[in-house]
Amino acid sequence: MFNINPTTFEVPSCSLKSASTSVVYVVIYRPGSGPVSDQFFEELTALLEIVATNRCQVIVAGDFNIHVNDLADRHAVRLSELLASLDLQQSVKQPTHGDVKHGNTLDLVITRSDGLPSCCTVDPPNIVSDHGLVVCQFRPSLLPSSGWSALVSRGGRYLEAFSRDVRSSALCVSSDELRQMTSADLFDVYDGTLRQIADAHAPAFTTVRRIRRLSPWFDCDCRQARRKSRLLERRYRRSKSDPDRTAWITQAHTVQAEGECLLEPSHRQQRRKLERIVAITGEHSPT
Repeated sequence: MFNINPTTFEVPSCSLKSASTSVVYVVIYRPGSGPVSDQFFEELTALLEIVATNRCQVIVAGDFNIHVNDLADRHAVRLSELLASLDLQQSVKQPTHGDVKHGNTLDLVITRSDGLPSCCTVDPPNIVSDHGLVVCQFRPSLLPSSGWSALVSRGGRYLEAFSRDVRSSALCVSSDELRQMTSADLFDVYDGTLRQIADAHAPAFTTVRRIRRLSPWFDCDCRQARRKSRLLERRYRRSKSDPDRTAWITQAHTVQAEGECLLEPSHRQQRRKLERIVAITGEHSPT
């Protein structure tokens, strides 16, 4: 499901969809016979960065063989920092291996902070396995079929004036005063100064976007192709060069062709009708 082949852990995954909700399940098993290495964290980071970008509910579970209950364990601290950086949270708080008093929490359930389980319990180990059974209950994250959501954005293209005001601001001029400030004061000056300049050159405004259900055919390959297309678009918007424009349009056509191959015949007919409407109204592809 994900375009990643780790060597330090096993990772089967699947995506389950219904008419009203969609959930991505990822199961991780890291053998306890091997040490926790930097390569494990690099591969885990690469996986979680992909998982965290999904719009639907995400559940990552499995046997990590890391003692997350030991606050002094450096691997547990590193894992906790990694999860926090991606707005992910671990929900298992009881020992899952060994007895209740002296056992360790090795089996984890990880979700986004807005998708925590309503209940998480651990059955006693040594009944069927030497690991306890982790049981979680989740409230379904319903996906609205239609509607609009508001978001705050910024516009403006006055980069030269913005750069000039930044260079003449207190961040670049008052070096002696900055050296005498505490770290908290420096953060306040940094945030306040840049926010004031940004509001002057690119005022924030509220816009709306349409909420759509996830297309069932839109898999990880489509997501990766669209991400590449947006990267090439941003590159062209900055450079305005003909080679970058050609690369962007070529990739955009590739994304469209892949989507056409995955669409069902009925969806293709709807797409052709939309193309006719676009042709009549005079709209064109991005240039």
